[in-house]
Amino acid sequence: MLPTYLFDVPCTVVHRYSMQIQGNSPSDESEEREKEPKTLTFPAYIASLFDSGAKRMTAGVRMDCGSQGQCPSSCHLCHVSPGTGRSMEPVLLQITKAAPLYELVSNNETQRALQKAMMSMLWCSGSGDVINDWCRCDSSAFGADGLPTCAALPHPVLKLSHAYEPSSSLVVLEWDHTEPPIGVKIVDYLISQEKVTERTDHSKVETVNRMSVFPHISAL
Repeated sequence: MLPTYLFDVPCTVVHRYSMQIQGNSPSDESEEREKEPKTLTFPAYIASLFDSGAKRMTAGVRMDCGSQGQCPSSCHLCHVSPGTGRSMEPVLLQITKAAPLYELVSNNETQRALQKAMMSMLWCSGSGDVINDWCRCDSSAFGADGLPTCAALPHPVLKLSHAYEPSSSLVVLEWDHTEPPIGVKIVDYLISQEKVTERTDHSKVETVNRMSVFPHISAL
């Protein structure tokens, strides 16, 4: 977005609405029909108040003002007395057009640094750099178990597959997981189970079941 941050002090001036009926003698019916209401306009009303003095002007005009934001002390063009309950920062008044935030910086080097920081905050929890479609975590972004914490691996919830009926020798588990797209996304996982027979010595044979999980990655 391309926002506009300003200090705004809107005021509403309320003045009395005056209507006068002007005409000749009411006995004259022809002239009575020519009577027309005349409205006292705001500029004329203000001018009449200035002519009549400050006391009548104070009684006749009410001005209600509100402020959005407040001028900083460094602004030599603003003369606003400090008050309580008002923000010392500029406020967002309007948005003129949509634009990436880093494009608002004219310096190319600053643009790249800001874009890098925003990508790190979005994808790597602010503790790493986005490299292609993965996060390179900082040296401090690792837990006690040695796993990265800046872009931790998801923990999917297993469920029984609806496509395969369980039997005495087969149970199929599945889960779905969707990653925020950087360049690729994980759409599901493939579970492979194999039976491996190992001969530890000449007198004993040991059979082990091994299960492997492979992420199925789909390019965007």
